[in-house]
Amino acid sequence: MTGRGDGDRPSSGRWVTTVAGSCVGLGLALLLAAVVAGNFSRTWATKSQLPIRNLGWDSSTPAIAAGLAMGVGLLVFAAVVVALAYRAWIPAACVAGVGALATLAYSTMLRNYGAMTTSYTSAQQVPAAFAAWLFAAAGAVAALVGAVVFIWRPRAVRWLSVSSGVAVGVVTVIAVSAVLMRDADPGRDFDATTAAGIATTPIPGALGVEKRFALQLDVADEHAVLAAGAGFVARVPDGVRAFDSAGQPRWHYLHNGQPRWKTEFVGVFDDGATVVVGFDSGAHMAGEVVGLDAVTGELLWRTDKMSVALTVDELASPGATDPAAPFYLTVANGSEVARIDTRTGKELWQTRIPYPHMYLPFDTHAGIGYFSGEARNTGVDMRYVSLDPQTGTIRFDVPIGTYRWEDVDGVGWPARINARHAGRDGMVFTDGDGSPQFFNAATGAVAPFDAAEVLGPGSADEILALTAGQGVTLREAQDGRVRCTIAGAVDVESAGWLGTEVLLGYRDGVSAYRRSDCSPVSTAAPRAPAGDIVVAPGVVLIVMTSPGAITVTGYS
Repeated sequence: MTGRGDGDRPSSGRWVTTVAGSCVGLGLALLLAAVVAGNFSRTWATKSQLPIRNLGWDSSTPAIAAGLAMGVGLLVFAAVVVALAYRAWIPAACVAGVGALATLAYSTMLRNYGAMTTSYTSAQQVPAAFAAWLFAAAGAVAALVGAVVFIWRPRAVRWLSVSSGVAVGVVTVIAVSAVLMRDADPGRDFDATTAAGIATTPIPGALGVEKRFALQLDVADEHAVLAAGAGFVARVPDGVRAFDSAGQPRWHYLHNGQPRWKTEFVGVFDDGATVVVGFDSGAHMAGEVVGLDAVTGELLWRTDKMSVALTVDELASPGATDPAAPFYLTVANGSEVARIDTRTGKELWQTRIPYPHMYLPFDTHAGIGYFSGEARNTGVDMRYVSLDPQTGTIRFDVPIGTYRWEDVDGVGWPARINARHAGRDGMVFTDGDGSPQFFNAATGAVAPFDAAEVLGPGSADEILALTAGQGVTLREAQDGRVRCTIAGAVDVESAGWLGTEVLLGYRDGVSAYRRSDCSPVSTAAPRAPAGDIVVAPGVVLIVMTSPGAITVTGYS
């Protein structure tokens, strides 16, 4: 028994030093990987827009973690190399121990990695920084274990064991990197399909009575359906779905990760060619905006810039002045205005408004406009500044009156502007005295407007308005003058424009009138209630709201 035990000791010692050598090799590989990953995270990696200030972590956290990993990796790696050359294992153990403690003490990345990669747009910076932190911590611990063993049992280092440890480390680095860098894909939590490109059909010239389809969607907003592409799109809680003029699905773009992001905004731009979708994860200063081709669903661009995300969030807010989507996507910062190309997501131009405050953005097809002004003790001297959409140069600068101050959530705000689209090139707003005014953004002319309300979406050359004592009037888009009156139009729920007809939706159905003289069209029309009317390529949509859902019915 004694002889066998004595014979086992050398074998046991070799086994221990073999494991120690493997730990040293593993540590070297991991530490070198920490330096590489940390440097990549801080320099070449794609980056998402994390909050500048946040509870527990912020936008500087990945850079700090990557920098710490690089520092620990370099120091411990150098100490281990010196120890291998000169058997200086005590200094190596001290450096590795301090490095391991320093890395593990900064556990912010470990505790918040999930929030950084699921509540904010995915990019390479955060996974690379987390990988660097993991490699540095694990590498320092492995090096510490190997160094302590060599201090406890001084032996010559077996280079084969070190090499095997390096090989294990390389495999580990590759495997961990492959898993973590999947979190760098900004599309990983989206279910996105595309469709083949097809020629779009024109809008119907007249209303038919043939019911082509009926869809029920889990949407609570009747204004969630918009004409776009080869038919129409519908904003759903987790994204957007596109359908053709026969009601058949074409493509969708939906968030399916956890936590589930909600759809804040869906807008149609470029004369129906582009769909812009804004998402909100609910986290602090988080948001993502994507541009999609309306026909194919192809992803054109995405951004998590807070200036763009906040802009689309304001467009979707309950306090927005007009339910219609804007014609252009613009971002305001102080007195600076920039237009975003909705086909590319890039900034087209940036210009300065020559007044210190911008209170309300409002565009038309003819111009990008802002209500702006200078504060006085008695109120705000307001102007409407209209910019050329292509260049950003000022086309018109129109004084519209002095508005009294009104407190809105503790912030001074000019009261009673209440602007609304009136045709593609016009708008109606209330002046400082509360009187409605019509502004033609194509000519810069301002004229009194005697209607109480503008109905439905505008067209290129007509406006529908609800006029006190007259009912619904059809007006010229150049100056808001009455062209004709639609007799018997009361309790109008919605409106839509066809080639030669205007549609009015009532609680008991839809009626069509000629755009030339407001006379009724004698053809039969759908008798279903019309909460909203959407005229899309090749189809007229009647949208009705029910609890928690909408029903979209298509007519030829």
